[in-house]
Amino acid sequence: MVSLYSGNRYLLYQGWADARKSFDGLSGIVTNEMRLPLQTGDIFIFINRKRTHLKLLQWEGDGYGIYSKRLEEGTFEMPAGSAGIHSQLTSRQLMLILQGVSLKKVVYRKRYRPRQIARDRLFKKRGCGLANTPFCGPSLCFGKSVGRPGLSTGALYKFRGSYR
Repeated sequence: MVSLYSGNRYLLYQGWADARKSFDGLSGIVTNEMRLPLQTGDIFIFINRKRTHLKLLQWEGDGYGIYSKRLEEGTFEMPAGSAGIHSQLTSRQLMLILQGVSLKKVVYRKRYRPRQIARDRLFKKRGCGLANTPFCGPSLCFGKSVGRPGLSTGALYKFRGSYR
């Protein structure tokens, strides 16, 4: 399985791509039809006409990488996109397409996040002014408070020995 990150751009080619195409053929579609540069690190998604083959093309800094998936049964869902040549997907949408989940019926429900709730309760109880900041964390709230509420003497060493 391929690793998908939310920091990448995922661009779906709206046309049908020949499943026999490889590095050169798919990069030709990107540069000639989609009119996009290849060396950006974006991930380009291609689906064949029967919707049984899906290929991802990405420039990895020193060469191209291709991920290919062929379904034995069923088809990939072609998400409703813009009228243009390509549309942008999120990493979550792509993962759902790869897993065979219909994008038309997906409903994102609110979820319980135990780490966030426990951390918020800790800082509310101690009255720390650092909640929801990059300096937030249980290791910063133990010990004697120095300067600001929530900073311990041990936490000063985490800031490279200087207190600001």
